[in-house]
Order: sequence, then structure tokens, then C-alpha cells
Amino acid sequence: MTDRLSYILTNYRKVSALLALVLLILMLAFSKPPVIDSRLSGYNIDHNPYDSIGQRMASLFGSKNIIQVLVRPEPGSARNLFTGLYEAEKAIEEAFPGTRVESLTSARRLLAGGADVDRPVREMLTEALRIPVAGNLVSRDTNSLLLVAFTGQSEDPDLGRFDSITGLQFTGIESMHPISQYHIQEEIEKAIIRDYLIILPLILLFIIVFLFLSYRSPSAVLFCMINLGLSVVPVIFFLTLFGVSINQVTSSAIPIVFILSLSSSVHLVTGFIHRAHEGDLNSRVFSTLRYYIAPTFLSSLTTAIAFGSFFLSDSNYIRQFGRVTACSVLVVFILTYLVAPLTLRLIDVRRAPLLKFRFTDAIREKLFSGRKEIALTLLLIAGVSIFLIPGIKFRTNLETYIPRHTAAYDNTLLMQEAFHSLAEIDILVEPGRDAVADSSENLSGLLIPAVAGFSETIALYPGVASVQSVSDQMEFEQSRTLFGIPAVRFPRQGNPYVSEDREKYRINVKLKGQEDIGAVTERMAQDFRKYEPSLTYGIYSEFLMFDYISTSVTRSLLRSLLFSAILIFLTFFTITTNIRAVLASILANLVPLGFLILIFVVFKVDMNITTSITLVICLGLIVDDTIQILYRRVRLDEPMEELGFGVLTTTLIMAGGFLSFLLSQSRPIQIFGLLCAIVFLIAAVSDMTIISWLVENREKGTSRKTSAAASKGLA
Repeated sequence: MTDRLSYILTNYRKVSALLALVLLILMLAFSKPPVIDSRLSGYNIDHNPYDSIGQRMASLFGSKNIIQVLVRPEPGSARNLFTGLYEAEKAIEEAFPGTRVESLTSARRLLAGGADVDRPVREMLTEALRIPVAGNLVSRDTNSLLLVAFTGQSEDPDLGRFDSITGLQFTGIESMHPISQYHIQEEIEKAIIRDYLIILPLILLFIIVFLFLSYRSPSAVLFCMINLGLSVVPVIFFLTLFGVSINQVTSSAIPIVFILSLSSSVHLVTGFIHRAHEGDLNSRVFSTLRYYIAPTFLSSLTTAIAFGSFFLSDSNYIRQFGRVTACSVLVVFILTYLVAPLTLRLIDVRRAPLLKFRFTDAIREKLFSGRKEIALTLLLIAGVSIFLIPGIKFRTNLETYIPRHTAAYDNTLLMQEAFHSLAEIDILVEPGRDAVADSSENLSGLLIPAVAGFSETIALYPGVASVQSVSDQMEFEQSRTLFGIPAVRFPRQGNPYVSEDREKYRINVKLKGQEDIGAVTERMAQDFRKYEPSLTYGIYSEFLMFDYISTSVTRSLLRSLLFSAILIFLTFFTITTNIRAVLASILANLVPLGFLILIFVVFKVDMNITTSITLVICLGLIVDDTIQILYRRVRLDEPMEELGFGVLTTTLIMAGGFLSFLLSQSRPIQIFGLLCAIVFLIAAVSDMTIISWLVENREKGTSRKTSAAASKGLA
């Protein structure tokens, strides 16, 4: 089959190249420029318990679509600060009709003397810190305060215009720093564009330089560049076909397919140059295709299986990424081998009769000479890593997804510094199904004491910084009475802690740190039992919601890892039909995954969406070298010189390409690139030492048995 296909491609090279051209034209005709989607909601999964509660609370208490502005006041009088806040609120509301702005100006009548008293800002902020609702707007160190804009719009606001307003100089205000989900999404979009404009050209430059050093042939570099150009088109086509946008996950599809297509090109160039002794050009092309088409197809298939297994993921972003990448990898293989019979002839044999990059050859020789010692060392380290698996932590930090060195990231850090932690929990308390609802008075008599008692209990938890609820407002009203009548009344409509029908209550819990969320929620579940079943409660937190998403997606990706691993190792058995060789290949591929476990534990890298994606992708990519070695070394029984050079060349290029991801502003992309580079390097060493050593032992054992049998026969 392989010989016949190679013969057809070699002798009908112009027809195959024309077919590739037709495929490219058709894909381009049905392709559209991809749209960038920077929303974090694409990570979401179905039936997320926190999402539904969050939406209910947003509709009940008006906390949806907000932009927070950290205000740094100038040293001076509180009167000047209030003047500046009035000016800023008016400017925002005029620029964005329908937007409601809240700040300390709403609490001016609750302050002693109102807003007109000429007193120091710090003194006024210290007083405001003790006032319900208003206290949430003041930082713990009383050096800053919040201005919150409720946009209430379905469309994203004009952030450029909003930021230009907050960048103006207002009376009594030193600086203003806005932050919102819109700002984070805008920075993600900019980071994706920046990565494409910087990282892809750098990968291309690195590839060109390394290929030239490896082959010393401009025509060999040209051959690889042609195939790289072909690899971009299928990705754009499948993005269009599946209606997928470029986001933080799918943005990696183009670089990954870009680098993968190079692997096939490098093996073809290496094989073609090593056959320089064959005088007939047709025979040389045929021989090259014949040796590489089968293992390259199998490696492309296993890679596609790994990416295709993402259909088991709960996240829409990851499913999209898997579909696009899997289909693109297979189409790139087809295009490469349709064009290769014609483009291989472009390589100038006279200028590249031998492989001259001594760096790669030196590494290959070192690995082969010490393969037993290196193999045993790798297996020992991988074996130790098994005992470290319980030390892996499943956790996602929401801030990880904010691009570094951006205004959104800096403002997030400023917000954390001012308010200690952005981690908070909102609790929705409402009547249970069995509650008696004869009148609002009965409900109030049931709900208000429960909310007050539960709030007091939560405030005693070690990880809690503060608790706000309607009970704080009631206590404040009772402390400000005139002849027994409250002099202050909090609003009965638009109150952030009680619904208009007075049947749903919100408790806001601010935590000292994100790490305290788990312990706090566990204790809340225990302490609320005494109010059940008359009352029920639900909780919402952006940190909890995203951690739930991360944990669910990570588990689904680990299912993908197991699914793809089974199919990949079945492919190994199909190639060799030799149990020992299959076990050797399994060990060789478990070693880099064992090193990943070691990295997770030693460097305290959390298992989350990014790292679990990396595991599956790495498994799909590292088997490329394994399949090449199994096919050539075990099935065809050929020496490793030619293949070793090709494996190391592709590994070094892939590692260098993924290391360039460190230049990204996106932390997940940086982690992904670094882990992939490390895994590829370890996998190449593992494949070239463990497989060759174990196969060599098998051959020696077979040879000794044959010699012994022959001796007995002679005897």
C-alpha cells in the first residue's frame, strides 16, 4: 500500500500538486478572517450551579455589568473630594446615558455634617468605613475609595471614552483606576493580536535560522517554508467552517499546526538528503516518500486523536480548539504529501550532500553512547514522580487570565492592595418551599433574625475580613434615632442587600484571601443547617464559579487524556505487533509526563485548565517521534543515525518555537509554552534512549537464542 501510494505520488507529482492547489483555493474561497473573542464566559460549562445564582442576584440587587474605579484622593479637605466625585459622576452619566454611578456621595447625608464640612479626607473616610454599604466603598487603609458605574447595557461600553473620563483631573482627586470584565476582555484581545504580530514572526525566524544551520541549504529551507505556508490555510478554513473565534485557547491552534507541519517537512528533508547517493531523482523521491509517509500519517493521526479527544471537555472553548486543530493536522498532512513529490526536487543536492550541523550530531552521539545510563536515570525519576501525584493541587487563580504588563493587570493589583483581597462570597437567603408565607410580616420575622444571626456567625470565621447585610443597616438606623424615631432610613428600593418584595436577602462576605474560600463555604454549609428547611441559601463568587469551571474542565481533559492514550498505544501495537516494543514506547512516553508531575509539585504549579490542556496536547505531540522510531527501528530494522538527526532537529525546533510563547503577555500561554518545550526535550531524550536500549536488549536476546539453537543443531 505504502509503495503503491509513493509510486503514484512520485510519478504523478504535477497532478498531486495541482490537487493540493485546488484544495487550497477551495478552502480559501470558503474562509473568512477570524474574529477575536476575548470573553471569559467561553470557558463556562453547562449546569454551573454558581452561574444561575449569580444571574438571579444580579437581577434582584442590581449588581450586573459594573465598572469599578479605584479613586485615590488628594490630601486635603473632604469637601474638595466630594466636589470631584460629583464632577466625575456627572461626566460619566452624560457620556453614557442610562448608567447609574454610585460613590460616597450617596452616603453624604449619613456622614456627620454631610459633605460640606471642611475636614481632612482621612477623617471622613474613617467615619465612612463604619457606615453600612458606604463602608464597602472605602479601602481598609482609608487611602482610597471606590466609584462604581452600573452600565446596565447588553453591549460592551466604549472603554476608550470611559477611560478618557477617568483620566481627567478632577477636584480633590489624585488619580482614578478603572477595572472591569470589559477591561480584562479588551486586554486579552490586544494580547492575542500582539502575540500573533510578535510570536509568529519570531517562530518563523528561529525556524529559518535553525534549518539553515542544520542543512546549509537555502533550497531545503524554502521547501519547509512552502509547507509552513500551506499549514495556515486549513486552520483559517476550519475556524470559519465551525464558526469558531480566536480566543485564549484557540489562538494556540495556528502556532501548534505551524510547528507540527514542520515536523513532517524536516523528516522529509532529512530522508531526501541522506539518499544523495541515489543518482536517479525519481528513485530518490520515491524512496523518501516510501520511508516516511506511513509513520508521518500515523503520527498525524495520533495527534489528531489527542486533539479530537477534547470533545469530552465541558468547556466550549476547548471543544472548539480540539475540532479545529484535529482537522487541520490531518489536512496539513495531506497537503504536505501532495506537494512534496514536486517541491522535494527544489532541494539543491550539491550544496547539501551531508548534514553539517555538528551541534545536533553531537547530542545524538552522546545520547546513543550513554543510552542505558540515561534511560535508567529517566525511568528512576519518572518512577519517583508517581508518589508525588497526591501533592498536585487542583486550583485556578482568576487573575492568571489577565494579561501581564497591562493597565487591567496593574489596576487589579492596586485594587487588591487597597481592599486586601477581591475574593468575596455573596449569599442569597430566601424562604424555603415549606415556609409559611401568610404575610410579609411573618416572613420578615423569620428572615431578618436569621440573616442577622448567620451574618454574626460568619463574621467569626478566621478567613473572613468583613460581613455586610441588611442587619448592619438596621443597627445603624437604630443608633441614629430622634425621640425614638430613626433619623436615617436606608432605601427600600434599590437596596443592595434586600429585594423589593422583602423576601430575598443578600449577605456579602469579604475574605482575607482567595485561599480561604473553601474553608469558609464548608463552615457556612454546616452552620446554616439550623435554618433549614424553612430557609434556603445559595452562594455566588466569581472565584468559586471559575474554580468550578476549572476543576470540571480539568477532570474532563484528564478523561480526554486517558481516551487518547488508549487509542495512541493501540496505534503503537498496530505498528510493531510486538508487546515489548509497545511497552518500551509506553515507558518512553510516560517519562515526560512523570517529569511534568515533578514540575507541578516542586515548583507548585496548580493543575487547572491550562496545565491539563498541556498534558493532552503534549501526549498527542510527543508520540510523533515515538512512531517514527518504532516504524523505522523496529519494523524496518534500520539504524538510528538518519532518524536520530531528524528527531533531534524537529524537537529542538519545536522546543524553541514553544519557548517563544514566553514573550506572550498571557500567563496561560506562557505556562503552556514552557511546559510544552520542557516535555518535548525530555520526550526526545526518552525516545532515543529508552526505546533504542530496550529494543537493543531484545535483539541481543534474540541473537543469543538463535546462536544457542544453531549450536545445538550442529551438536
